[in-house]
Amino acid sequence: MLESWREYPVGKPSDRLGWVEKSCTPFETVSHISHWRQALCICRDGVIKPRVICDESRLKGKGITVVWLSPNDWHGGSRYGNVEFDFKLNQVLNRHLNFYWVETIPYRVPACRILITSKEYKLEVYNPEDGKGPWWFDRPANKHYRNGYVTLEFMLEDELALDGAAETRFIDHSDAMCCDDLFKCPDRGLSAWKAGAKFLAAYAGLGLPAKSLKLVDSCGDASNSLQSSWRKLGLKLYPLAEFQGTVTAQSAEANKLARVVMKALAEGDDAQCKQNANSFQSAEELVATCASVIEDTLSLPKDMLLPDL
Repeated sequence: MLESWREYPVGKPSDRLGWVEKSCTPFETVSHISHWRQALCICRDGVIKPRVICDESRLKGKGITVVWLSPNDWHGGSRYGNVEFDFKLNQVLNRHLNFYWVETIPYRVPACRILITSKEYKLEVYNPEDGKGPWWFDRPANKHYRNGYVTLEFMLEDELALDGAAETRFIDHSDAMCCDDLFKCPDRGLSAWKAGAKFLAAYAGLGLPAKSLKLVDSCGDASNSLQSSWRKLGLKLYPLAEFQGTVTAQSAEANKLARVVMKALAEGDDAQCKQNANSFQSAEELVATCASVIEDTLSLPKDMLLPDL
């Protein structure tokens, strides 16, 4: 299991305009991915907490807890879940001075692991600046590169505050792999937008803190993840009930009812969902109220969501 990190060196940057050598793939961000229910807990706490290492790593049982991060792109869906929190790597490295080579796990695509920590261990020191391993930091150019033929995994021995995240995205969950339990995972094969709809509904239903999510782009517009997930959620709201009530978006009880509806929808509680949705005068009034509740919860501009349906 333990192999020299020099077996997977980063290649040379391409000198062809617009071309990227896979063995020398530039990157700026790393991601932590979780299942959407676990992501709700992360958002509630405002921090990604380090966890005990449970797989076949040689650090298992050593009393080291880590936050898993990677610049990897998951083609065909991630085995870790549907919610991705992205961080700028330089920001992650800012408080941590020591890098140690841990191992290569011989998956179909080898996983190369590096421990990032403020502590000192009797492990092989990894020097990202010599360019002879799967991660190379070109300090003069302030650029990071990775060998795209392997999966680069960082094991951060620290918690990671969400207010430092660059972006929150929804991604597909793999249909063939799951880090928890492939055969029992209820999210196996769940698409990005279906998961995003469930997550948004539960997030607003619970009234979680706005600062935990980064779903608005640099121009202040709704991100693609937010837009697509809201469309999926909005379309789910229309056929929920017969809408025989009197509640409108302006009613005093509208927001409370909408939160109950969205929370029940995320949890799959059809009876609770229908009962409360039926209090609304129409599907349009329910959708408008849910949009307003999500906007308030996420501190979004008024009417940002409604035009997208």
